[in-house]
Amino acid sequence: VKDETHSLEIENDERVVDARETGLTCINLSTNTVRLTNETEIVEIIQGCPTPKNQLAMFEKRLDFLRTQSSPLRSFARFVKQGFSRSEIETIESIRRVIRTYLNGLADNIAAHPYG
Repeated sequence: VKDETHSLEIENDERVVDARETGLTCINLSTNTVRLTNETEIVEIIQGCPTPKNQLAMFEKRLDFLRTQSSPLRSFARFVKQGFSRSEIETIESIRRVIRTYLNGLADNIAAHPYG
């Protein structure tokens, strides 16, 4: 989608609105937004999972700080020559753990739910 106006037209289209009632979740890559489904069972499953949003925001700040240093995060050529520092590796591994934990929790909630 080229612009936000067209994107909103799609999200507000009657067919999309109806589909959100029965399970559709919209991810808008143009505006970086997510419109979750309104289906009660799915909302309950999602709400039962711990949210990694705050943790990932903290890691984002850490990566921003590391980028201000003389970091391979700023330059692919530097990365090829030097690789990541120990701090960068630990930060990236922590991000992976948070995401993995969240996805595992989501999968567990889906499997435990009667409609899963």
